[in-house]
Amino acid sequence: PMRREVDFLAHDLIDTLVDNIMPTIEEMDDKSATIEAEALHEPKRETLTSIMQLKRSILALTRVILPQREIMNGLSRGEYALISERAQIYYRNIYDHLVRIEMLSLGLRDMAESILSTYLSSVSNRMNEVMKMLTLIATIFIPLTFIVGIYGMNFANMPELQWRYGYFSILIVMAVIGTSLVVYFRRKRWL
Repeated sequence: PMRREVDFLAHDLIDTLVDNIMPTIEEMDDKSATIEAEALHEPKRETLTSIMQLKRSILALTRVILPQREIMNGLSRGEYALISERAQIYYRNIYDHLVRIEMLSLGLRDMAESILSTYLSSVSNRMNEVMKMLTLIATIFIPLTFIVGIYGMNFANMPELQWRYGYFSILIVMAVIGTSLVVYFRRKRWL
């Protein structure tokens, strides 16, 4: 009689512990949804830290669940003499809960990987936008710099330097080139 009481007492304790894992899973699920929204709309360095913390938490949970699942599998199949046949059904129920929790944790792990991928894509897209803008600015100023470089040389025989409107002519040419490039980029919807 004592053996039956012990195996049911152990079941009740283990069942309570396993049931307390579900709120942790739900909390991780809520946190992952929040982090995902942040990664998609406002990716910051802190977002990456949050993603990595979530991944570590999920890994720790999985490391705890897997051995427990195997032990519950053994208890539910009668591998231990202290567990009565009548109690094995109840241990099978705990085993099924652990399998479900394992599946949920694997889903969370996949979600964390997806969030990391989303974060990296968002950061990459922002970087591409910055690079595009810098390239467009450089494209506008390179021809202007070339013109300035030519007229910055100290040659004596540069007829344009002797013209009365030479300076203003060069400024107008530079303004036309710069404006033309800006208009062209806007028509292409690059700006």
